[in-house]
Amino acid sequence: ERMDVISDRKRSLLYDQLKIITILLVVLGHCFIMFSPESAIPVQRGSVILSYAAKILYRFHIPCFFMASGAVFAYNLRKGKYEVFADFVKAKARRLLIPYGIFGVLIVLPTLLICGLLEPSRWYTFFWNLINGRDIRHLWYLYDLFAMFLLFWFFRKRVPGENPKKVLAVSFAVSIVFRSLPFEFISYFQIGNIFYYQFFFLWGIFFDRYFYRLLAVFKKRRFLPFLCGLLLIMSCFADLYTLSGYVYAAAGVALTVMAAQVLCGRKKWIENQWWNRVIGDSYGIYLFHPMIMYLIFYGFSRWEVPVIFLLLLSLTVSFGLSFLLTEVCRKARLAFVIGEKGKRS
Repeated sequence: ERMDVISDRKRSLLYDQLKIITILLVVLGHCFIMFSPESAIPVQRGSVILSYAAKILYRFHIPCFFMASGAVFAYNLRKGKYEVFADFVKAKARRLLIPYGIFGVLIVLPTLLICGLLEPSRWYTFFWNLINGRDIRHLWYLYDLFAMFLLFWFFRKRVPGENPKKVLAVSFAVSIVFRSLPFEFISYFQIGNIFYYQFFFLWGIFFDRYFYRLLAVFKKRRFLPFLCGLLLIMSCFADLYTLSGYVYAAAGVALTVMAAQVLCGRKKWIENQWWNRVIGDSYGIYLFHPMIMYLIFYGFSRWEVPVIFLLLLSLTVSFGLSFLLTEVCRKARLAFVIGEKGKRS
């Protein structure tokens, strides 16, 4: 029993570090891409370096999100959670769908109108988008994750005990088919993304199953960080349609897990009060930061300001304000806004 407790602590600690690293990568990715041609709000001065950095981060930060969610899902299953479907749906709806609706209506919609990304006369179309999951900015992840949890709940007793090679092969085939389909209808209700990203969610389930074995591989193979980093740099110049995306995603996920592994060995770091507070607020940071970033870039879009100034301003303000707003939600007894049941002690 004592060994089980120690094992649970190690898993929980690593999953926490994995979660916060991924959130930080998402914030960086959202910021970097604003300096690229793909930016929703063009700036006077772009940056080739930041554009490439954004391209690299976008290769793996969302797969890493789903992988971490799958690992936590598997961990909770082993702890006896999620047995009753009604309770499971209620908990996930509170965690994902309530913030989805609140942030969509009160944060994303007004921001799109202010930034000129949605015609004021067409404001009502956003409510249809909330239903069908299209053009809802960063909230698409909540939509997908809720569907993913429902999908895997029905396979919760079968998948973890199956041969991983067989399950992953079937999952990969489904993923690549939906990634390649040219039909527009799969963009509705996030059908395409759900069946594409289920493969990475499944990674997390098997990562939890082979937790210590995989960590041992990462720890012994000291060349892995170099190899993964090299693959991600290559991703900027060699994109072999769909297949290479999975390789680059795997490299990024492995690199993120190894970074989390390193943090777990830094006792002073993981016991730092502020670091743990940021971990606890990571979901709120994800919810708040993109639209804050939009407003900052929109405010400076007509000015030709140094890239480094806008970069540091957007990162510090969006992250800091998101952290503050998350704390305010709890203290104001509005924890339900960020998907929590009650005020954190």
